[in-house]
Amino acid sequence: MKLKYTLVLLSILFLANSTFSQIRVSGRVVDGEQNPIEMVLSCIFNSEDSTLVKSTFTDANGEFFFENIAGKNYFFSFSNLGFASYSSDNIDLPTDVSEWRFPNNIILFATAQTTGEVVITAMQSF
Repeated sequence: MKLKYTLVLLSILFLANSTFSQIRVSGRVVDGEQNPIEMVLSCIFNSEDSTLVKSTFTDANGEFFFENIAGKNYFFSFSNLGFASYSSDNIDLPTDVSEWRFPNNIILFATAQTTGEVVITAMQSF
């Protein structure tokens, strides 16, 4: 009888662990010349309803990391001032790995941004 309960308990623990496995997702963001871009806003969204799951910024090497991500379907978005934003296609993260890395660097291309005329007016009080 004890053996039966032990087997049932072990089965439940095994299923719970495999169901709720967490993945570390990483990658690198570079410009068109393959230079790393720091402080790129990196976001992961649930593909089913486009809700934000997590966000982070790239480090000085252009690297980003998302910890404790469940294996399911997501899309990613990357943006930084002076660069065109990039959104990935849907990516189905596997459930049988502990770490997943983007196979290629994410490339953000510089954009030319112009501003309108700026007028500064000052009044001196007497």
